[in-house]
Amino acid sequence: MGLWRFRTDSPGEDLPRERELKVKEECTPYRGPFAIVSCSLNLAGSSDLSLNTRHGASFTLTPLRCGSDRPRVGYAPTFDYEKRAGGFADGILLGQAVAVSGAAVSPNMGYNTSPLVAFLLTMFNVRLGWWFPNPGQRKWKARGLTFSLPYLIEELFGMADDKSNYVSVTDGGHFENLAIYELIRRRCKLIIACDAECDEGMQFGGLGKMIRLCQTDFGALIELDVKSLRSQANGYSLAHCAVGTIKYCTGEIGHLVYLKASMTGDEDVSIAQYRSSHPAFPHESTANQFYSEDQFESYRTLGLHMVRKSFQGNLPGDDPLMIAERMFDVLAPTGPPSEKFLQHAKTLMDLWEKFRATPKLLGFMHELITVEQHGSLDTEPILDDELCIGLELIQLIENVFLDLHLDDFWEHPDNRGWAILFMRWARSPKLRRIWNSTRRTFGIRFEYFCSARLGLMRDSPIIRV
Repeated sequence: MGLWRFRTDSPGEDLPRERELKVKEECTPYRGPFAIVSCSLNLAGSSDLSLNTRHGASFTLTPLRCGSDRPRVGYAPTFDYEKRAGGFADGILLGQAVAVSGAAVSPNMGYNTSPLVAFLLTMFNVRLGWWFPNPGQRKWKARGLTFSLPYLIEELFGMADDKSNYVSVTDGGHFENLAIYELIRRRCKLIIACDAECDEGMQFGGLGKMIRLCQTDFGALIELDVKSLRSQANGYSLAHCAVGTIKYCTGEIGHLVYLKASMTGDEDVSIAQYRSSHPAFPHESTANQFYSEDQFESYRTLGLHMVRKSFQGNLPGDDPLMIAERMFDVLAPTGPPSEKFLQHAKTLMDLWEKFRATPKLLGFMHELITVEQHGSLDTEPILDDELCIGLELIQLIENVFLDLHLDDFWEHPDNRGWAILFMRWARSPKLRRIWNSTRRTFGIRFEYFCSARLGLMRDSPIIRV
């Protein structure tokens, strides 16, 4: 990440403070990433009914401000620039922020808070969280607790809230495990997320929770197809990555590049060997925190392989948004079997051959392939040959609609050619006249499809026979 090159405030510090990870005004500005460390604010003791199942909220530590969007918490400056000293919690080290963000076991654990478990963990002193000063209270600059008994009792009974001078902050996964929530809040146009949670059954629990949270809190609709990531019958996935779209409440569109720990069968021999002796790889239990050298190296090599495989064909200077759009098309899960696609393509070639061999149909063919918008329906009589070929064209559209499921996969990259072709055909006055006179001989679902997607409007109600 480029964080280790920093000169810190004190010679004894091995990591920079959070406030240093931003652009400076000096001649050598910081050029690394803007760190947003996501944690969980534990609120199991809150009387807010909206937290009935969540038991927590998002709490972020950034170079500018730290805190949460809860009314009683808010955000406090990470550094007091007027006094050139102090700041939230008297200054947050990056190492401290990362440690708190990974405090996975604690009496208060957001969604997973249980009074009985909280009691046992407190009694056995299994407490990895941190009591930060409440950014919304007067002690937000304090370094730590001065009297801990009330907060120890809150941990004992799992009753942490946001009313006190100090708040309980733990692992970000206790609220949202992929750290996408805060990026959605900022309406980022491109989000790259790596899901390395233990998910041997490929149930995508963290992803599903994130999608629900973002839609509920921000009105952001995330559409992501993960079929290619699921394990197939042979135990392997079809891809390491899936790309989806984010539709923000403002109408803006973003992309989510989602990398999932998975095996596709084309990995290095060292990875394959490790999995042969550890079948749960790459979803071994995270409860084991003592990684061996071969285990660590296998995960590192797999991660490198996943990134290289997913982003192959892209150059370093390419626009990130263009890369995401290209990956969205390339990595889209395959649709129906290619045999059906090829069968309809052959039928289309036979129809073009009929147009070529019949001079009377050349004018009709020009209407079908031209890109200009035609006027109202013409009044010239339709020839018998044109009527027959028109019915064949409409039948081809219905066949493709049924076999390729165009109502569900209209925007699928593989179906783009069919979509453009059919929309051009629908502009032909002669084809529209043929459709209006024969549309009742086709399926009702197909008639709705033609109206919605192709603009072949119905001029009278559908008569159900």
